[in-house]
Amino acid sequence: MTTTAVQYPLWVAGRWQEGEEPLAPRSPYDGKVVGGTTLAGPELVEEAISSATAAKEAMADLSAMDRFQALDYVRRRMRVTCLPPASFRRARGR
Repeated sequence: MTTTAVQYPLWVAGRWQEGEEPLAPRSPYDGKVVGGTTLAGPELVEEAISSATAAKEAMADLSAMDRFQALDYVRRRMRVTCLPPASFRRARGR
């Protein structure tokens, strides 16, 4: 039985996006492909930097606990919704 590695998009500026060049990370133990994603091109990198810069001031005004809670909320949401949209997935029986 052949399994296909799940493809993961990049999370940039609050949405799933695809980069320009495929990337297939391999396990250091057996050399098998363990997933897939893409490398961000210059435009996507610039968008990520601009988005982060725009959020910097608002985040700096939050207390450490508020920042933790906001980031923990995002972490939990991404974990629940981490399976990328079907348009980005190559199913592994899912």
